[in-house]
Amino acid sequence: MAEPFPREGLPLEEARCRVLAAITPLQGTERLPLGLCLGRVSAEPVMAAEAVPGFRASIMDGYAIADADAPSHGRRWRLVGRSAPGAPYAAVLAAGEAIRILTGAPLPEGARRVLPQELVRPESVREAAAADDLLLTGEVGPNPWIRAAEEEAAAGDELLPSGVRLGP
Repeated sequence: MAEPFPREGLPLEEARCRVLAAITPLQGTERLPLGLCLGRVSAEPVMAAEAVPGFRASIMDGYAIADADAPSHGRRWRLVGRSAPGAPYAAVLAAGEAIRILTGAPLPEGARRVLPQELVRPESVREAAAADDLLLTGEVGPNPWIRAAEEEAAAGDELLPSGVRLGP
């Protein structure tokens, strides 16, 4: 059987023309569940339906307070609750109050800053009671340690343009 091409192979431009002549572009689009889209190409831009993460969150473990300005060493707050991812503190945080907050947890209404846990000390104001006060033992910098509600994407932001092959 004779070889269909000379020893040096098919010229690149001719190979390209043959490949393009042999394929048929797909017509129309399909809407599929995300799990079936691996290797597909986006037909239109993907837009954020809502803000991501959608709430203000703590960047670190610490204590949320209502103070907007950096408080001074020795300042005290009354501990009134806790906020964790999936279990947010539901009340409004008032002046003079603090809540324990974990990384990624939503900040309650009224919270304006998070104190790093290394800068404070929970303590009891009554003998043999659980800690119900929070004492600032270090110097607080200007960073409020809060992640914005639209930090990753705002509602309507383009998350993925059209014409992108989808991978993991």
